[in-house]
Amino acid sequence: MYSQRYYKLLNFSCHAATTLGVSCLKFHLTKQKFFLCKKSRVKVKRSFSVFLIVSIIWAGQGLDIWKHKGWKANAYFHITYAYSLFSVLHTLSLGYMILFADNIVRLLNLTLGYFERLHRKYISLYSLTLYFIQHTSHTAPAASLAFSN
Repeated sequence: MYSQRYYKLLNFSCHAATTLGVSCLKFHLTKQKFFLCKKSRVKVKRSFSVFLIVSIIWAGQGLDIWKHKGWKANAYFHITYAYSLFSVLHTLSLGYMILFADNIVRLLNLTLGYFERLHRKYISLYSLTLYFIQHTSHTAPAASLAFSN
């Protein structure tokens, strides 16, 4: 169902995310399966600790501005609030990735396998049926005209 370009793009995106420490998932191009390795898990844990510190700092800045200056009086409060919200959400998603990485890999592999089975079972039949309908519909009116005279 997927072309080889899709798998190459998936491999590249997983490799880029793993290199940055955003994801611990890797993709094996020849087996076409997701997997985990220890180095990528260590990078994600380091990234998680860095983002945890950053989110604490941003949340502290936002609380400090809100407590001492008020949120209406200071224009920086909204920016600080947005950054703290982003960093908290990112930290939570990394924490989820650390806790449930095995389940995520299993789910993604099952999804890829499901779409491959779906393609083998139904899409090939659909394309053959569509091909048959298109080619028989062009000849059917001519045959009916020949018999009507």
